[in-house]
Amino acid sequence: IKRVAEKGDPERLLALLPHINEYCKDEFYTPLVSILLGWQPLPLEAAAKHLSDSHSETVQVAAQILGRAGPDAAAAHGKAVSDGLQKALADYNEAYRAFVDNRGPRAECQRLSEHVNHLLWASGRMRIGADVVVSAATLDAAGDTARSIRLAAITALSQGEPSTAAIEA
Repeated sequence: IKRVAEKGDPERLLALLPHINEYCKDEFYTPLVSILLGWQPLPLEAAAKHLSDSHSETVQVAAQILGRAGPDAAAAHGKAVSDGLQKALADYNEAYRAFVDNRGPRAECQRLSEHVNHLLWASGRMRIGADVVVSAATLDAAGDTARSIRLAAITALSQGEPSTAAIEA
């Protein structure tokens, strides 16, 4: 792990995260995430490439990296975060409709809500994508996953200067 911290490639480490066995999380996953979050400078380029990953924990780490960079990273990576959030929110809405119509599992709604929530956190920290965040705050869905998305969106909106749309939401 020490050698990885010194010579590792952040993009390869992020791509590796979904392949770590559940039984090896403490031994490998946690130290790798610590390395990624502790790198100076933060691996923003690598993180931006993994915002649309299908693995929820990879999206979480990528969002944490970009969110930790804050508004300074908004110019270079704000669009990637906003686009990732918009896609994740659309995917969530589709999965929610499928679940309501008995065409899809609830677990998919849960997985996608985690993606949305991580990206909302990063959006709030970076102070970007207010229009997408407002649409998440006014999400027309029921249940605990939708409630968590609305709460994350309101929290994200509270981190920046409130726009008229944010106040109305």
